[in-house]
Amino acid sequence: MDGYDVGEFLDLLYAAALDETLWVPAMERLADMLGGTSSWLSRLNVADGIGTGITARIDPEMPAKYISYFASRNPFSNTRDALSYIRAWTPRIRFHDDFLPRDAVVRTEFYNDFLRPQNIDFTMMIGLAVRGLETCVLNINHVSRAFDPSQIELAHRLHPHLRRAFALSRTLGDNSGGNGIAGVVAGANALTVLDGIHHAILLVDATGRVGHANAAAAVLTGAGSGVRIDNGYLCAADLTSERRLSAAIGLATVRETDRRGGSSVQIARPGRCALQVSVTPLRGGEQGVFASVPLAMVAITDPDATLTAAADRIRTLYGLTPAETNVAIALLNGCSPREASTRLGVSFQTVRNQLQAIYDKTATNRQSALVLVLAKAGG
Repeated sequence: MDGYDVGEFLDLLYAAALDETLWVPAMERLADMLGGTSSWLSRLNVADGIGTGITARIDPEMPAKYISYFASRNPFSNTRDALSYIRAWTPRIRFHDDFLPRDAVVRTEFYNDFLRPQNIDFTMMIGLAVRGLETCVLNINHVSRAFDPSQIELAHRLHPHLRRAFALSRTLGDNSGGNGIAGVVAGANALTVLDGIHHAILLVDATGRVGHANAAAAVLTGAGSGVRIDNGYLCAADLTSERRLSAAIGLATVRETDRRGGSSVQIARPGRCALQVSVTPLRGGEQGVFASVPLAMVAITDPDATLTAAADRIRTLYGLTPAETNVAIALLNGCSPREASTRLGVSFQTVRNQLQAIYDKTATNRQSALVLVLAKAGG
């Protein structure tokens, strides 16, 4: 690091935070200061190793080789339990032997066929941020020898500045057309609009971390309804539903840019109607290293609450008794009068008498016409 002025480097680093084109010279300067030969500012998914990044002094053919083959073989960015790994991840400085013993590292295909051809023997991995299932790390590569204590000490001194500059670049990227909440939900009043929607709406990342929950979602998740927000993450009450919900969120936040569809899941609740959950991707454009993490919109409908609201409107509008309202809701849900009698535990004749009263109060005389009237009133 002799001959390099830390102050000048920090000036360059914070200039890079405002101008992405300066990250390469900043990375080259840092590599020189730490005795490295090359650098990679990476953003990798810890479930499959796939990602993107900015390279400095690295063969331009290597990123394509990494994505096409070596990503899944990277022992430093693949884990069996991605969610647990991300939740425990902290931004710190690590080295190869923090993941695997040295003798195990040198036996891997990743080391022998990907790192060694690039004259990379050791790597200092400077953790910057976590984004969904992805970690953002600034890698400083070394040839044939380990970093000395003074270089490691300097890296620790610079670490807070590196994290701050990266965070600033990310914030500027989000607010200038990125895909984060600021980019997906465009306009200063967009989140206010979400809060005005009566259905429960949440914006989550690939891990289920909640970026925003509208007012209805806050009520629903706090009412023992089968879903909850636990330490900032959207969770289902039972394990089977949790797996389905996580899978749907993961599917909606995959990296492929051509994905546009969503998926639906049900969250079971003993003795109650299952919650209906729709999960839709919220992203578009390229996923550069400073672009925001892909998001999903989760819309949750509680059929019990919906039916209760519909019943209240129908009863109030037409002056139905509670028993007549129960029959009306059963018919609205597709039951025949006989099926309604079984569901409600009353005689078929009782239902017939109540149905006639409903006809009189709604000015209808056929079940099909009645259902149309009830649907308009209850919707």
